[in-house]
Amino acid sequence: MLTSLRDEESMRQALGAGATDYITKPFDILQIGVRIKLAHRLVTAREKITALTEGDHRDTGKQRLRENITRNEIMNLFSNELYKTGGK
Repeated sequence: MLTSLRDEESMRQALGAGATDYITKPFDILQIGVRIKLAHRLVTAREKITALTEGDHRDTGKQRLRENITRNEIMNLFSNELYKTGGK
């Protein structure tokens, strides 16, 4: 969300309505770029988690994978996405 509203209630309402970030004007274009990249990485990590935890329930291999996924494995997915180094 990009807005001129700076009060806490406006921020709470925006985030409660589904906004994933809240940036107030005047804004820094570099900051927006960084936040967009971070949001993309979070979406990618969420997709990986979904792929690990959902799927065809008839496939016992996938079922075992779903049952064995741990909190640390999920955190590693986020860490890998959030702290990538290199060209992205």
